[in-house]
Amino acid sequence: MIREEFIVERNDQNRVRGLNHNQQPVSLDAATPQQLAQAYVKAVADIYEIDDAQLGNLSLHAEKNLVNERASFRLLLEKSAPGSAVVSFVQTYFGLPVRYAGLDVIMMTQPLRVLSSSATFHHEIAVK
Repeated sequence: MIREEFIVERNDQNRVRGLNHNQQPVSLDAATPQQLAQAYVKAVADIYEIDDAQLGNLSLHAEKNLVNERASFRLLLEKSAPGSAVVSFVQTYFGLPVRYAGLDVIMMTQPLRVLSSSATFHHEIAVK
């Protein structure tokens, strides 16, 4: 469950670009950092204004030539250091990564809990 007490960072267009849970880390039902990151992104999708339809492939990597798939988020990478991990998702369009666009989830691993997240994705993507 995401508690109401967290710090929200917004950009100049008033879009949410970061959530800070350092005072009350988020624990969800997950056994691995990737599972926690996926559950967390789904839990905060409304805060970030992400359509649930874009979250169906969080466990998959980007693929080329998916002409039927519009904007989506896919697994980019997981980085870890003792006691912490970062799971990054890339925004894709037609299965192709959108440059510098995605979500990062920063967590502690012992016990597994989210400390913060940041977003650089685009809300409106159009391809001509």
